[in-house]
Amino acid sequence: MLAGVRAVAPALFARISAVRRDGAEDVIVTFPDGVVRARVDATPERLADTGPVRADLARRGLAYAELDLRYRDQVVARLK
Repeated sequence: MLAGVRAVAPALFARISAVRRDGAEDVIVTFPDGVVRARVDATPERLADTGPVRADLARRGLAYAELDLRYRDQVVARLK
């Protein structure tokens, strides 16, 4: 997944602080402003889906604790 993110979205890749597995099916990707939870088979494009959500939350002055990509066609934001 990380190699794909680096190829498809290098700016997003540069923001990743850490990546770790959470159980057998999930991965936690840590960014400076929060974490993203996804399935281990998440595509780079799916991880990039967080960009518009991050921008919208920042525009509204809201901070997120976690963005969850495990739900099909949704990004669930858990706010701080």
